[in-house]
Amino acid sequence: MFIGILFLSIALQQAGHVELTYPALLHAAGSLNIFWLRLAFIFIFTGFTAKLGLVPMYTAGIDAILNPLNHSKPL
Repeated sequence: MFIGILFLSIALQQAGHVELTYPALLHAAGSLNIFWLRLAFIFIFTGFTAKLGLVPMYTAGIDAILNPLNHSKPL
Protein backbone atom coordinates (compact mmCIF):
# COMPACT_ATOMS: atom_id res chain seq x y z
CA MET A 1 0.00 0.00 0.00
CA PHE A 2 2.88 2.35 0.81
CA ILE A 3 4.39 1.88 -2.64
CA GLY A 4 1.02 2.81 -4.18
CA ILE A 5 0.98 6.04 -2.20
CA LEU A 6 4.49 6.78 -3.44
CA PHE A 7 3.37 6.22 -7.04
CA LEU A 8 0.45 8.57 -6.43
CA SER A 9 2.83 11.23 -5.16
CA ILE A 10 5.00 10.77 -8.26
CA ALA A 11 1.95 11.41 -10.43
CA LEU A 12 1.18 14.58 -8.48
CA GLN A 13 4.77 15.81 -8.70
CA GLN A 14 4.76 15.37 -12.47
CA ALA A 15 1.59 17.44 -12.60
CA GLY A 16 3.34 20.27 -10.74
CA HIS A 17 2.01 19.81 -7.20
CA VAL A 18 4.31 19.42 -4.22
CA GLU A 19 1.83 18.19 -1.62
CA LEU A 20 -0.16 14.98 -1.44
CA THR A 21 -3.56 16.22 -0.26
CA TYR A 22 -7.11 15.57 -1.33
CA PRO A 23 -7.66 19.12 -2.69
CA ALA A 24 -4.42 18.82 -4.70
CA LEU A 25 -5.62 15.49 -6.15
CA LEU A 26 -8.95 17.03 -7.14
CA HIS A 27 -7.28 20.06 -8.70
CA ALA A 28 -4.80 17.99 -10.73
CA ALA A 29 -7.13 15.11 -11.63
CA GLY A 30 -7.25 15.92 -15.32
CA SER A 31 -3.51 16.31 -15.76
CA LEU A 32 -2.23 13.24 -13.87
CA ASN A 33 -0.27 10.59 -15.74
CA ILE A 34 -2.54 7.57 -16.22
CA PHE A 35 0.39 5.13 -15.93
CA TRP A 36 1.24 6.23 -12.38
CA LEU A 37 -2.45 6.32 -11.42
CA ARG A 38 -3.03 2.74 -12.57
CA LEU A 39 0.10 1.53 -10.83
CA ALA A 40 -0.89 3.36 -7.63
CA PHE A 41 -4.40 1.87 -7.76
CA ILE A 42 -3.08 -1.67 -8.17
CA PHE A 43 -0.68 -1.38 -5.22
CA ILE A 44 -3.13 0.44 -2.93
CA PHE A 45 -5.95 -1.98 -3.75
CA THR A 46 -3.70 -4.99 -3.19
CA GLY A 47 -2.49 -3.55 0.10
CA PHE A 48 -6.01 -2.96 1.40
CA THR A 49 -7.25 -6.41 0.38
CA ALA A 50 -4.25 -8.02 2.08
CA LYS A 51 -4.88 -6.01 5.26
CA LEU A 52 -8.57 -6.86 5.28
CA GLY A 53 -7.86 -10.53 4.75
CA LEU A 54 -10.12 -10.84 1.71
CA VAL A 55 -7.46 -12.85 -0.09
CA PRO A 56 -5.32 -14.95 2.25
CA MET A 57 -1.64 -14.34 1.61
CA TYR A 58 -0.60 -17.55 3.38
CA THR A 59 -2.34 -20.59 4.83
CA ALA A 60 -0.53 -21.05 8.16
CA GLY A 61 -3.36 -19.49 10.15
CA ILE A 62 -5.99 -21.48 8.29
CA ASP A 63 -4.11 -24.74 8.87
CA ALA A 64 -3.74 -23.95 12.56
CA ILE A 65 -7.48 -23.41 12.94
CA LEU A 66 -8.44 -26.56 11.06
CA ASN A 67 -5.89 -28.85 12.79
CA PRO A 68 -5.37 -27.62 16.34
CA LEU A 69 -2.78 -29.37 18.45
CA ASN A 70 -4.12 -31.35 21.40
CA HIS A 71 -1.89 -30.31 24.30
CA SER A 72 -3.69 -32.51 26.83
CA LYS A 73 -2.03 -35.71 25.59
CA PRO A 74 1.42 -36.60 26.94
CA LEU A 75 4.24 -36.85 24.44
